[in-house]
Amino acid sequence: MKRVTLLCLLLVTVFSFTVLPNSACCCVEAFFVSPSVDGVIESEIIKALDEAEGSLDIAMYSFTDDELAAAVIRAYDRGVKVRVILEDGKRNERGGEYDRLHDSGIAIKLATKGSLFHHKFVVIDDSLTITGSYNWSNNADKNNFENAVFISCEEIAEVYVKEFKEIWDTLE
Repeated sequence: MKRVTLLCLLLVTVFSFTVLPNSACCCVEAFFVSPSVDGVIESEIIKALDEAEGSLDIAMYSFTDDELAAAVIRAYDRGVKVRVILEDGKRNERGGEYDRLHDSGIAIKLATKGSLFHHKFVVIDDSLTITGSYNWSNNADKNNFENAVFISCEEIAEVYVKEFKEIWDTLE
């Protein structure tokens, strides 16, 4: 029985390296908040933003969280290339971060194409994608049931960066 188990384990290992060489290094983590559990997603995103070294591409429907904005600005101030797309209808949202980000020198565009810009994702250093239902807002963190998925995978990040760039290039 031990031989069969060992052989199966060996075959699975060889198969994963020959058929799925890049996929084997992908990692996924899921985080949740609710009205009784807050701060979890916000703190994980801040940690990831603070570790960014090269780029942040942020596509967000609602962005009112002061702590997340501060982390984005810190990244920008240390030389990380930051681009942000926000829903135009949320530009003047109470507590919105548009002016703060813009005034810090961050490249920011507003989605004004007549359809709701409902994306909620960031790609960090072309390798980590964070997405889910979680808007970068105090309301999402403290009052809602929300989720965020952290996907460490260059292949997935590439797809999100492509989507970001296609939208970015159509906006003024």
